[in-house]
Amino acid sequence: MKILQNKLLSTCGNTAHGRLASKYATHGGQAVTARTIISRSFQRRSHHHFNRLSIHKLHTLKQGKCRNLDYTSRSFARSSGTGGNSPDVEKAVTFIVNVGYEREIAQGVADALKESGLSGTALLATARMLAGRWEVGEDEGLEALAASVKMSLSKTEGKKTIKVVVVPPNSWNSAEGEEDESYVDQESMMARAFEVEALEGTSLTDVAKFGDGEGASTLGEYIECACAGIMACSTCHVIVDDQWFEKVGKPCEAEQDMLDLAYSPRDTSRLGCQIVLDEKLDGLVVKIPKGANNLMDFVPFQD
Repeated sequence: MKILQNKLLSTCGNTAHGRLASKYATHGGQAVTARTIISRSFQRRSHHHFNRLSIHKLHTLKQGKCRNLDYTSRSFARSSGTGGNSPDVEKAVTFIVNVGYEREIAQGVADALKESGLSGTALLATARMLAGRWEVGEDEGLEALAASVKMSLSKTEGKKTIKVVVVPPNSWNSAEGEEDESYVDQESMMARAFEVEALEGTSLTDVAKFGDGEGASTLGEYIECACAGIMACSTCHVIVDDQWFEKVGKPCEAEQDMLDLAYSPRDTSRLGCQIVLDEKLDGLVVKIPKGANNLMDFVPFQD
C-alpha cells in the first residue's frame, strides 16, 4: 500500500488529466489537490474508525427516501456501457458508480487517477481506498475528488452561476428560545449578510465544503457538514427566508426527521445537503442558526 501511495504522489499532476485533478477545487483559500487527497487518506487510515454498526443504524433510518441516499437502491447496479474503457478502468468506474456517483463523475475520477500514473489493478485499489467504508459514510477522500471533478465539469458545460445570500447567526434571532421572536430590522440584517456563488446543480453543503471564493469559505466556517451529506446529522441545518421557502420546497419525511433533532428548528428549516441550487433559486436567502446539534459526536469510536 505504501508503494501505491508513493507512486500516485510522485506522478500526480504530471499529465494533462493529472494537472486538471491537481487544480480542481479550493476551500478556504487552500487548493484541494489529488495529491493532498491521497496523502490525507493514507494518514486517516491509521487513525480511529467509526463503529460500523452504530453509524449504520443512523443511516438505515432514512435509506432511499431522499436525494442523497439514492445509492442505497443501486449500490450493486452495473454501469451501462464501457465507453471505450479498458477492463481495469471500467472496474474502477463501475465501483465508483456503485458508491453512488453519476457515471460521468466516476469516469472523471478514474481518468484523473489513470493519468496520474496508476494502471491495472492499482486503479480499483486506489478507488476503494479513497471510498473508505462508504457504506457507513466513512469517506477517505473520494468525496472531495468527485466534488472537484463535478465542479470542473460544470464549468466546461457552461452552467449558470447562482448567488445565495447568507445571514450569519449574529444578525438575527438565531438562538434557542428565540423561535417566536421576529427580527424587524430587515435592513440591518441584510446589511450583515454575505454572498456565496456556486454553479447550478451544486448543493449548499457542497458549496460550504468545496466551493471557491471568500463567501464559500465563510459559509464553511458556519456549517460543519459532519456526515458527508447523507442525512445522518443536522449540522448543515439552515433556515430558508420565508419569501423563498415555497421555491425551495418542503423537506421530505426523512429530512424532517433529522430536522426535528436540529438546533432551534424553524418552520422553514432545511438541510443544506438537500438544497440543490438551480436557476429559480438565484438570489436565495438563508439564515444560519446560532448552534448545531451534532449527533456524530456521540458515535462511539474503536481504539
